[in-house]
This record gives sequence, structure tokens and C-alpha cells, in this order.
Amino acid sequence: MTSGNFIEKGHIMKFRPAIAAATLVAITAAAAAHADDGFYIGGLVGGVSNPDEDFDAGVDLSVFAGYDFGRIGGAGSLRTELQFSGRESEPHGPGADNGSYSEDATFLNVFYDFDMQEDAVWIPYIGLGVGRGRIEYNDYRTGATAMVDGSDTVWGAQAILGLGYQLTNDLRVFADYRYRDWQDTKLTDASGARVSIDNASSSINLGAAYTF
Repeated sequence: MTSGNFIEKGHIMKFRPAIAAATLVAITAAAAAHADDGFYIGGLVGGVSNPDEDFDAGVDLSVFAGYDFGRIGGAGSLRTELQFSGRESEPHGPGADNGSYSEDATFLNVFYDFDMQEDAVWIPYIGLGVGRGRIEYNDYRTGATAMVDGSDTVWGAQAILGLGYQLTNDLRVFADYRYRDWQDTKLTDASGARVSIDNASSSINLGAAYTF
């Protein structure tokens, strides 16, 4: 073995821990850069207001699963989400003291997160969704009509404006506003007449999401 080969191998042996450490740092950095990409799950709870009908404040309980595609363009990142939403409130109009209103809906949402800096922790976002839901009225009176008791399945859409806070690379909490509008619900009242009910609502929500 020549002295040159010995020195060369000796240098390699000497710097092997440093090379390993540098490799580990590079892998960790790459993982962190992509930590926000991938599948995620979460849930939210919200307070619901319905300006079209005479309802008390209601509640929204939702769970969702989605996929974050990472950065799209220079302004932020894109994600899609499947939301399963349940809402319920009680009408307080004449003759409807014991009535109830509920929604069971599924929405496909698309969001754009304005995380313009890689290390941003406060992330505003906007979203749009389209969905289908079962709208149910129990012992509800609209205007001078007879009592309504029934359900209908209709299409709807929602617009979303929110702000998220990145607690860790994997965990995000958020607050948002959602405006939801449904097709008119077609029902038959107690007298046998057909009734068309317009239904739009607003909600303020708090939630959390975990990215895998």
C-alpha cells in the first residue's frame, strides 16, 4: 500500500462522521421542505346562521380528508378536500317551537393557501366547494303555509375564506367563514300543497388538520 493511498483512505475515515452528518441534515431539510405536501385529515366545529328562514343559531360538525399538492405558482399552494358535514338548528317561528332543521352533506372543496414564504406559519386561504346534501325539515312553518315535515336531496355550493396557523410541519389549526347556498328544497306541507324553500347559511368555524 502506498503512502498516498493510506493518506487518502485516512482522510476518508477521518471525515466519514462529518459526511454522514451532512447527509442526514440534507435529508432532514428535504423532508421538512415537503412536510406540508401529502394527505391530511381533520375536523371542524362551527356556529351556523340562516338568514333566509326563521332559525335559531345552529351548529356544524364536519370531518374531512384531503390532499395537499404543494406549491403551485409563486403565491402559494393548492389542495383538494372531501368534507362530510352535518348541520342542525331549530326554527323558532309560529307553531314551530318543537321543530328542527338538519343537513347531511358531502362537499368537494378546492383551496388555495397563500403561503408565499416557505417558513410561513400564518397562512390565509380561500376555497370553493360543490356538494350534495339531504335537507330535512320537521314541524316547520314557512309564512302562512301549513306545517312542513319532510326532506329533499339537492345540490349546493359554498365559498370559504380563512386563516390557518401552522403549529408544526404536520399540524395546522384554522378559523374560517363559509357561505353555503342550496337549491330550493321542494317539499309537501300538511295540506298537500307543494312548498319551495330557499336555504342559504353562513358559518364561523374552528378546526384542525393533520398531514401524513
